[in-house]
Amino acid sequence: MNDLIERIEAASEDSADLFRAAATAVFGTVPNAMNRFLAAGAFTDAAMMFVPKEGLCEINWYRGNGVGEDEATVWPAYGEELCFHCEAATAPLALSAAALKARAYLKETNNAD
Repeated sequence: MNDLIERIEAASEDSADLFRAAATAVFGTVPNAMNRFLAAGAFTDAAMMFVPKEGLCEINWYRGNGVGEDEATVWPAYGEELCFHCEAATAPLALSAAALKARAYLKETNNAD
């Protein structure tokens, strides 16, 4: 998962192939809803599918507006001092990477379904 997160953080633009690779890693397949979002160019909606449902208490998202990279932070409810922050070229990439970090933590600590 770490290699995939690094690829997402390093990407220069949204990529349907990268989102599909992440979906396969997380869900075992690419959900139909994600394929529809990607076909429509709705990368933000696709990124939201990676946000873990279990234990999620907050998402913060900052757009760089051409000045800097977009940022996203995901806080799981387990261990309120934890947060998973990422910067990437686009907001959907940043949100995807942060959500994947949160998912990996929840899985590692057995707090995920």
